[in-house]
Amino acid sequence: MKANNLHRRLVLGLAVFGLTGSAVSGPAFAEDEAERRFKAKNQLVKAAGKAAEKCGGQLKVELAYDRFDKRARQRYAIASWCEHVLDQLRGLCRGPKTKAIVQRRIKRFRCMPASKDGRNLTIADGTVTLFIDFEAANYGQFARRALVRKL
Repeated sequence: MKANNLHRRLVLGLAVFGLTGSAVSGPAFAEDEAERRFKAKNQLVKAAGKAAEKCGGQLKVELAYDRFDKRARQRYAIASWCEHVLDQLRGLCRGPKTKAIVQRRIKRFRCMPASKDGRNLTIADGTVTLFIDFEAANYGQFARRALVRKL
């Protein structure tokens, strides 16, 4: 009797695993992936709109969604990690001096996966680029310190 139950569990487990495996790699996954990409981009565009409204001017957004590995795209809400920089920019624009600096120096925001060097934030040619390392924490604090230091 026990062997029979074990056999049923094994067959059921393999069936569930098989269904899950085909769903992850099949057309349904591709649709989910496109939808996640679309939602992430829209989330960042909205956050950039709020920052631009507070800071004045316009802020273009680039999300290198497809450069994140498949596991990260499935596991993390990537736009939420990227948004920390936009939130901190908006906060910096509360003061007239920092608002003027942000208006003058920042025209574009780019979010992409970190290289082997880990998390980083750069500002060059009017573009703030956040390199995300999902192993790092406290992105809001990191973004604020990096922006203040580099602006």
